[in-house]
Amino acid sequence: MINSILTRPTLSAAARPTVAHCDPGPVDRFEPCCAPPEDETGIMWGAKGHFLVNSQAAESMPDEMPPFFREAANRLGVLGAHPDRLRFRALRHLNNANAVDHYMNAELLQGRDAPRDRYGYTLLLKELEPDNNQPQKAGTLPYKIAEMYETLVAEFTLYRKELARSGPDSPLTRQFQENAIYTAGMLGHFVADATQPLHATVHHDGWDESREPNPEGFRTKPGLHSQFETRLVDRQVESEAVAERISEPRRWEGDPLAWGLGLVRESQGLVRDLYTYEKNGELSPSEPSPRALDLAVGRIARGAEVLRDLWYTAWLRSGELASQEDPSQDYLLAAANKG
Repeated sequence: MINSILTRPTLSAAARPTVAHCDPGPVDRFEPCCAPPEDETGIMWGAKGHFLVNSQAAESMPDEMPPFFREAANRLGVLGAHPDRLRFRALRHLNNANAVDHYMNAELLQGRDAPRDRYGYTLLLKELEPDNNQPQKAGTLPYKIAEMYETLVAEFTLYRKELARSGPDSPLTRQFQENAIYTAGMLGHFVADATQPLHATVHHDGWDESREPNPEGFRTKPGLHSQFETRLVDRQVESEAVAERISEPRRWEGDPLAWGLGLVRESQGLVRDLYTYEKNGELSPSEPSPRALDLAVGRIARGAEVLRDLWYTAWLRSGELASQEDPSQDYLLAAANKG
């Protein structure tokens, strides 16, 4: 369960490849090794979905957020799709390390709690599926969310400490501002992935009958992933509809890993609904049914409000850390100023 408490702050004004030889796992754009269908749009929870999550999170930020961060709304929006822009086929080591961070096949946990770190998670998956020689392919999305959230807490804390030490015009103060903006924008991508049902399941681009029986006759051929998150969103989802669904800001309490896993399981719970809509012909990008469109808008809005809340929670948490003595961090800041 995702644990959060309402703090009532003041609000500011304001695909998956279709050929078998490509790497497994959900993606937010076609892999470079695969040619997209001719009718595929140029915008690739696709790029528009990621932009909407980040930009609507920025639009709904509370006034308690620092001015430099609120003024970076446009940059935060653009960063939503940035992790996908880094997926150059030639950069093999980067791709191997990062590809699994965009999804989690939640069924493979078999209802178990996620271990404390991604290494223990890999060992658990190997225990649950001894014949699986690539357990990391199950996806590590909740771990990425937890890691990036805590990185943002750290960057906000360094900004607060340097601001108090050297003032707003210090090169380090400005650098920590830039670091926080970049980290927050990148975090948005993974929060958005966690709220997309097809990033939370083994059935990420067609029902996988090798993993689960298909008595209802759900679609098995590839293409559903991009149909839902790219073509339907590009043509039908507008920012105004998303904004109307975003709730008030909250401070979240508890373990960031539990937040990420909760989001994934929440999305996994909608997988059958999505496949049912597709089976009934309700996912047409040109004319989706009201409930299919509501699913798309609702998940993007969910991503936006969660991301906004994680930014806000990270900022509040950084205030607590900045008030604590940390000799090693203070030494590093002082040494950087002398350099």
